[in-house]
Amino acid sequence: MESRISMRHIFCLCALSALVTFDIAVLGEPDVQFVYHNYDSLSSTLVALHEKYYEISDLYSIGRSVKGRKLWVLAISGKYAWKHEVLRPEVKYVGNIHGNEVVGREILLHFAEHLLSNYGVDDDVTRFLDNTRVHLLPTMNPDGFEVAFEGNCTGVIGRYNNGRYDLNRNFPDVFEINDDPIQVETAAIMSWLEIVPFVLSGNFHGGALVANYPYDNLTPEDKAKDPAQYSLSPDDDVFIHLARVYSLQHGNMYNITVNKCTDVYGEEDDMDGFEDGITNGADWYTLTGGMQDYNYVYHGCMELTFEISCCKYPRESLLEDYWNQNKISMMNYLEQVHQGVKGLVLDEKDNPLPRARVSVIGRSNYFNTTLDGEYFRILLPGQYEIEASANGYTSQRKALTVPAGLYNTVELNFNLGIEISSGFHILPSVYLTFISVFCFFIQQLQLHCKSKSYILFIYDHRVFMSHIFCLCALSALLTFDTGVLGEPDVQFVYHDHDDLSSTLVALHEKYYDISDLYSIGRSVKGLKLWVLAISGKDAWKHEVLRPEVKYVGNIHGNEVVGREILLHFAEHLLSNYGVDDDVTRFLDNTRVHLLPTMNPDGFEVSSEGNCTGFVGRYNNENYDLNRNFPDMFEINEDPIQVETAAIMSWLEIVPFVLSGNFHGGALVANYPYDNLTPEDKAKDPAQYSLSPDDDVFIHLARVYSLQHGNMYNITVNKCTDVYGEEDDMDGFEDGITNGADWYTLTGGMQDYNYVYHGCMEITFEISCCKYPRESLLEDFWNQNKISMMNYLEQVHQGVKGLVLDENDNPLPRARVSVIGRSSYFNTTLDGEYFRILLPGQYEIEASANGYTSQRKALTVPAGLYNTVELNFNLGIEISSGFHIRPSIHLTLISAVCLFIQQLHVEEFFMSHIFCLCALSALLTFDTGVLGEPDVQFVYHDHDDLSSTLVALHEKYYDISDLYSIGRSVKGLKLWVLAISGRDAWKHEVLRPEVKYVGNIHGNEVVGREILLHFAEYLLSNYGVDDDVTRFLDNTRVHLLPDMNPDGFEVAFEGNCTGLIGRYNNENYDLNRNFPDMFEINEDPIQVETAAIKSWLEIVPFVLSGNFHGGALVANYPYDNLTPEDKAEEPAQYSLSPDDDVFIHLAKVYSLQHGNMYNITVNKCTDVYDYYDYSYDYDEFAGFEDGITNGADWYTLTGRLLT
Repeated sequence: MESRISMRHIFCLCALSALVTFDIAVLGEPDVQFVYHNYDSLSSTLVALHEKYYEISDLYSIGRSVKGRKLWVLAISGKYAWKHEVLRPEVKYVGNIHGNEVVGREILLHFAEHLLSNYGVDDDVTRFLDNTRVHLLPTMNPDGFEVAFEGNCTGVIGRYNNGRYDLNRNFPDVFEINDDPIQVETAAIMSWLEIVPFVLSGNFHGGALVANYPYDNLTPEDKAKDPAQYSLSPDDDVFIHLARVYSLQHGNMYNITVNKCTDVYGEEDDMDGFEDGITNGADWYTLTGGMQDYNYVYHGCMELTFEISCCKYPRESLLEDYWNQNKISMMNYLEQVHQGVKGLVLDEKDNPLPRARVSVIGRSNYFNTTLDGEYFRILLPGQYEIEASANGYTSQRKALTVPAGLYNTVELNFNLGIEISSGFHILPSVYLTFISVFCFFIQQLQLHCKSKSYILFIYDHRVFMSHIFCLCALSALLTFDTGVLGEPDVQFVYHDHDDLSSTLVALHEKYYDISDLYSIGRSVKGLKLWVLAISGKDAWKHEVLRPEVKYVGNIHGNEVVGREILLHFAEHLLSNYGVDDDVTRFLDNTRVHLLPTMNPDGFEVSSEGNCTGFVGRYNNENYDLNRNFPDMFEINEDPIQVETAAIMSWLEIVPFVLSGNFHGGALVANYPYDNLTPEDKAKDPAQYSLSPDDDVFIHLARVYSLQHGNMYNITVNKCTDVYGEEDDMDGFEDGITNGADWYTLTGGMQDYNYVYHGCMEITFEISCCKYPRESLLEDFWNQNKISMMNYLEQVHQGVKGLVLDENDNPLPRARVSVIGRSSYFNTTLDGEYFRILLPGQYEIEASANGYTSQRKALTVPAGLYNTVELNFNLGIEISSGFHIRPSIHLTLISAVCLFIQQLHVEEFFMSHIFCLCALSALLTFDTGVLGEPDVQFVYHDHDDLSSTLVALHEKYYDISDLYSIGRSVKGLKLWVLAISGRDAWKHEVLRPEVKYVGNIHGNEVVGREILLHFAEYLLSNYGVDDDVTRFLDNTRVHLLPDMNPDGFEVAFEGNCTGLIGRYNNENYDLNRNFPDMFEINEDPIQVETAAIKSWLEIVPFVLSGNFHGGALVANYPYDNLTPEDKAEEPAQYSLSPDDDVFIHLAKVYSLQHGNMYNITVNKCTDVYDYYDYSYDYDEFAGFEDGITNGADWYTLTGRLLT
């Protein structure tokens, strides 16, 4: 008989997952069946697992196969499965690298289900996932699988990818050069390893039964002596241990009689079997380009290859046996990641040192730290010394003892000091002491001068010198015998890929506070496509309305000058930030991305002095990368290359505004378009191809050319020094040309940037000779450096702004156009747009689907850094042709609600939701905006409640977050749906957190249901109703519909006064289970109570309410009294310090409720008279204003409210 209403966030319970304790088959058949899953069924299975367990999983794709099938990965972890957490190790399994070796593909689906369904149920699985992030890639070769067939135990049909390459022979190899072109599937794995710092991995094969560990290959010299011999890695002891962990716990692998595979290959086969079921790879047979060696050597990830079925594609009926044979091994193997050492390598100020080197003394290899400065080394129990080192820092060694057992990883951190090249090390504190002495000395001179009455000019001069002298003293101290500042970092020499990489790393490490170094992918031969991003702050991320610009070099591998001058341009920007006013202003307002080489493979085969040839022009697959992009004028039938795909993905991610790319073999600034329609091309293959922004492109081209050392000069830009007088090149007026007016090409990069992404790009031909002598590089830099800077600064001319809805929410992919120009650009995910425009008068139009378009006039002034900021707020467009503002909606709804109140509607739900329905009806009339409501007026069992919450979150994912705070005794999840206008997934400073909790007593069910409707009401009205929008823009709401799902499951409809379902599954009243300030509560804390307590520790709630049934009243604290007061009178007013506020809050709810305030109704005589309840309601006067102090009604101990 409780009805305590106070405001407490609504916790949403959505456990479609593990209620699988005590061998109860709650959901019937398992989600994953023991059948072969083709690509479509595999995809839908992974999606279903993720949706069912989305709070502990993340589903993503690392790329596509040759035939376009996604390479799905399911990530699983106890929390934050979607991101890396510092010092939480990352592990993975990869299946089906050979398309016809299929068992691994299937058991990975079952392993995924095993982990997901047992989290929170099985202690081992829970501990593992609470401390690990697991990534499962069931198929690396989906194209091969589609052509393989069941029962083919020894064949090769389906083994290879669709390009006819063996993917396990396709990786870079440490022992010898792998000449095979890197396939898109391989490139996807390589990029994945760049992004996720994996520590341990396994990949699954078929056709044998053994755990195979590195190395797989030998040096050519050793191979010539014996093509199959043991190839010892530095971590051989660990690899043997890992292999045995898997093999010895496998159903059959360890058994030498079984692992001979005589059932498939027969007795006559020469396979001797494998002792303990393990083998060194090269000792079995050698291979070049294997995935396990690549993981280990290039990324420090320890990977083994598990051959798990003698038959490559066995009968489907055997799949359950294979799962049972492997499931223990699969879990135990990955748990080995929790043995050894891990830690952080930091500088003296606790900043992480990425790519520092960490080695175990006595082992000949080292691994690099992650971007967060982490390292992980799996080690067996014993004594070790660990050394950490980084460029520019002193190395450091530490001893440690690795204990036996799992989950005992030793955490060992390093703080490295700055290294002075003369051999001694000075701490920053010592520098400070030196400088302080200098400065103190200068200050004394000042005082002395002043006291001697020197003229003011001399004194001011000394004041100025006091600043300069201290700075010089620091500079001198830092550069004395160290060469820190002396020679520039970047020399005027050609940099091969290793040199280029180390130069970029050195620049980033030296200027790490204003730079970010990342790779957008790899070339065909596996060389990284490095990008150095530079900005005055937060170079690693996009900031709203800060424009992004880029330069790309070396798209043709033999056109090399751009590659080199970009290194010097990087150094110029970095070294002059804070020194040169122009550079500083530019970087404070811009983020610059520099990709020195797009075609590193081509560069590697080019040769110095080759001015006009083609060797090295193309990528390793012999494609011209500047003819490889989609084209607006005609279909480009060439297959997109990995380098091109990397650029295209980059443009999807970063909203570039302005770009330039560098070529050689001419001297001119070439602007779009580069192509013509086939009809125009047939008339004249070289004619002007006018773009909508032709005036801007001409201006941009001239900015570069006219400030270049030679480009503007028509005598020089004829390039007669290379091509001779007899060449038919007439030269370029002002050093500029329209692309198609020079010659046409299909698939060019600059047109792709402009047409498909709204990024204005120009091609700069900057050297008549494609690969000039190294001695000329400094001249080329001096010719280009002013132009390079001034060109990018043009991004700060024109207009920029935000396209928002009426509630200031961004409208991504809205269309922005300049009236009179036939193109439009799309807004970014943040609703931004940028248009470079010349000075003058313009009209800008913004439009978006479902919104009214809007035009605004503006004047673009002359000069840089005067960009006009012009924002748009678009109103919702009603399909019938008229537009209703949210304020008008509100007026109409208020009228409807007032009318309903006059009818005195007293149905239980109607008083809460009728007004919401009126709004829904208004919005859907003649528009179809909402149609049927998502949430029906029915009781939702746990599965229904869960799926309803999931559906609401998925429909309104941009303003909601669905999470679980724990589980009930029977394992049902306690789900919470968080709702806010932005960042619903996190707390924001000074944004208050509020909550509602329902169904604390499992048989008091109305709160559970109305919270679902309240969730829908908030979500569907955000951006539509002004009040809801304002509320959610300033508040984060948490809704927990069901705190006692176990009780609800046994309660039954129509039971108005009984107790069945009231208690949790342990028979405790959850609203008597909390600690109490008035007296000791001796009941054991229940898991549901503990979940609420933890939640309150994590989220700083300000206001809350919880819903009960059995009465009609708002009940406020305190609920209890001291034992002494209770002895005098068990029901009396218990005054809290905020009694006035509590009374106000109770009245806010009660007086706006349909019935609660009505003392006639809140007696509940309709229930208690009918059921002849024992309480004498003839004497019950009801609740004035529908409110009561808890203890003044009756006292209780251990209440949630208190």
